[in-house]
Amino acid sequence: MEIKPKYGFDKVHFGLTIAQAKAILGEPEEVDADQNFSEEPDDLTTVLYYDGYSLSFDKKVDYRLTEMLFEDESFKLGKIAVGMAEEKAVELAEGMDLGDWEDPFAEDSTDDPDFAETTGYSFEESSLTLLCTNGQLTEIEIYVPLDENDNPIWPKAN
Repeated sequence: MEIKPKYGFDKVHFGLTIAQAKAILGEPEEVDADQNFSEEPDDLTTVLYYDGYSLSFDKKVDYRLTEMLFEDESFKLGKIAVGMAEEKAVELAEGMDLGDWEDPFAEDSTDDPDFAETTGYSFEESSLTLLCTNGQLTEIEIYVPLDENDNPIWPKAN
């Protein structure tokens, strides 16, 4: 399945409601309702978990789809796929028209030795991040682009 930055994949695109996403994909395996991933008390997100990917819907925009996280190799961004070597993924990303990536950010999760070192490559112009753990691409994240006032720029449905 092809990942399309600033859009989504297949018939799933940014701006869908939870009901619309479920109508396309069916019921998720798991739902985390009204999770708070920030310090703002009203910044709530509902996450639908499917096999190999998740969809996030933010309360601030009436629970419309704002982020997608792919953890399965069947989802591809061009030739980039989860599971490939970090070096190869970065090389391929640099050859795509994604814009410049910001300096990689690193997270050290010493609580779990399997995920001791995570590096993220953020391509703000394309609204995507590649997350690599221990030298391997583990997640591709895309999110809705924002205008200068932090309002979502919703894509047109295909």
